[in-house]
Amino acid sequence: MNGVSHMLPFVVGGGILIALAFLIDGFSVDLNSLPLDQRSNFGTITPMAAMFKSIGGVAFGFMLPILAGFIAMSIADRPGLAVGFVGGAIAANGTSGFLGALVAGFLAGYVVVLLKKICSKLPDSLEGTKPVLIYPLFGIFIVGVLLIVGMNKVVKSEEDALHRARNEAAPINAQRFGIDTPCSKNGSCFDCKSPQCICCQILTTRFSRVKGRFQIILVDENLGF
Repeated sequence: MNGVSHMLPFVVGGGILIALAFLIDGFSVDLNSLPLDQRSNFGTITPMAAMFKSIGGVAFGFMLPILAGFIAMSIADRPGLAVGFVGGAIAANGTSGFLGALVAGFLAGYVVVLLKKICSKLPDSLEGTKPVLIYPLFGIFIVGVLLIVGMNKVVKSEEDALHRARNEAAPINAQRFGIDTPCSKNGSCFDCKSPQCICCQILTTRFSRVKGRFQIILVDENLGF
């Protein structure tokens, strides 16, 4: 409950501000009179509503990192906080959402516990560097490179992977985050140059020079999109 209790103020505060944004636009704008392509902007049409929704969205954005961070802290004490926070942010920016943040919190906590046991044999002169350098550095690295991949993410070629990212993952994520792009309205890539383009940067890792840097767990079911 430690993570949930710290997360709730962000959910409540951010959620009420977002609700007020829709309420303000509801008083100012007739939703039925808006063209279909502008209805997705409802809640940000008037300047006051846009301000409320923007602030609420920022508060909401802290929800998963806070959840994961304080779960990790309850397991590994204060050194687990930063590691869990990063793990929660990775979950928030990906597709795993709330469940991913839960897993990230527990993973971060037990990774830091393991690091504490390993570092217990280090000289006393390094005691002060453990919580501020060793635990966050290696903890964040380990949590960041542990990838959990569903079988629906596995494709035959790099070309198929690019097609999947642009035509399956990008449209759904654009709709999920309320981003105004052609793919969010039509469900497929239009190779747009929109300022809000969600697939403007795609990273390809050909191989890792460091052996064992990436640990990939394949789950025999469809996860996310």
